[in-house]
Amino acid sequence: MTGPDRRRGLRTAIAALVAPEIRAWNGEMPLPVVFWLYGVAASVVLGTLYATSVFLEQHRLEQGLLLLFAAYSIWLPVSIWRSALRSTSPWAVPARWL
Repeated sequence: MTGPDRRRGLRTAIAALVAPEIRAWNGEMPLPVVFWLYGVAASVVLGTLYATSVFLEQHRLEQGLLLLFAAYSIWLPVSIWRSALRSTSPWAVPARWL
């Protein structure tokens, strides 16, 4: 595989990886998926990684995860709110207040 083909393949792989997050940010994902999968499950995974990095004294990983937490703390409520705007679920009203 040549250089341009390899870069194109890498861009395609990255686009496929972040496509669900972009759809969530745009409010195009169902509210339960955004809340439970991206909100709860991802927070548990990130929290576990952070606790493990603290326990193992991996300071660079801790710092990287803190930066990730900062971005995630902005991305998640906006994604929930935008998904709630399109939802007719009874849970959409309290999710908009989030």
